[in-house]
Amino acid sequence: MRYWMAALLLIPDPGSRIPGSGVRDPGSGQDNPLRVTIEAKRLNPAGKMPVRFMIENATESTVQVDEPADWTTGLEIRDAQDKVVKDFGSAEPKGKVKLEARAFTGRTADIASALAGKTFDEGTFKLTWKHAGAVSKQIEVLLVRDYRVKIETNLGDISIDLLPENAPANVMHFIGLVRKGFYDGKIFHRLIPGFMMQGGNSKKDGRGRYALRVKGEFTQLKHVRGTVAMARYGDPDSAETDFYICFADYPAGDGQYSIIGQITRESDRVLGEAEQVNTDHNPCKGCGKAIDPKKPTEHCGKCHLDRPEIEIVMKKVTLTERKD
Repeated sequence: MRYWMAALLLIPDPGSRIPGSGVRDPGSGQDNPLRVTIEAKRLNPAGKMPVRFMIENATESTVQVDEPADWTTGLEIRDAQDKVVKDFGSAEPKGKVKLEARAFTGRTADIASALAGKTFDEGTFKLTWKHAGAVSKQIEVLLVRDYRVKIETNLGDISIDLLPENAPANVMHFIGLVRKGFYDGKIFHRLIPGFMMQGGNSKKDGRGRYALRVKGEFTQLKHVRGTVAMARYGDPDSAETDFYICFADYPAGDGQYSIIGQITRESDRVLGEAEQVNTDHNPCKGCGKAIDPKKPTEHCGKCHLDRPEIEIVMKKVTLTERKD
């Protein structure tokens, strides 16, 4: 789910006190008639990075406002470690704009040029904007490129287009694990035809644990065939390294798991081959019960471990930037 993140700071007119405000311009010691706003989606540093800048007349009377020649000049950008990547600057006014009571003016500006030539890691950045003595509240925005993950398996390659705007923290966690080579040599240890296959655990029996857990990011995005999401324990904020790939729609999982990606159309053939791999409950080796084709996620309930009879190995997992 895509959404806008907005930050507002209300600075009232001295002749019109607004309940609950009372914020003053620390530089002048006087009330400021303006309220400034910045809004942004997830930003891709490989292309245009649009940020919406807005100025509001927060009073009940008409005011004259300086319109910036460059809306990005007064923007401060800090990285996840709170290091300043771009300082506040002083914007030269383009001219005056008359704003009626409670009226707005604004511009969507590309901030890519403000970051040109600067070195920074991808992740959550903090943006604050100053203009005409008014200061916006700080907002957090994810800066990350569009990535595709390729899982080279013994059945063929599975490519996943990541969805950082849907589950930013979980996607960044997954990217970090891929970059470290964590998934190389891991297996899909659990497979249920008609449902999903799960892998990425540090142990082949699926009982390995990882020191870091990620907070759940549950949205309205639906589970369909090829959806990739982080597995978790009963705690909604317990995702570690395991992930699963759906063989079919999974409505019961909607809003319950963090969806991080979707496999490419070309990968569907390999996903289909994986779904055909026989498992320890088809039929169950303990009691002989076979899967009911009408209820593929059901099983005998006591003997199975959903283990594929042949190992589906992630020989190599790599990350590439998408150009499409």
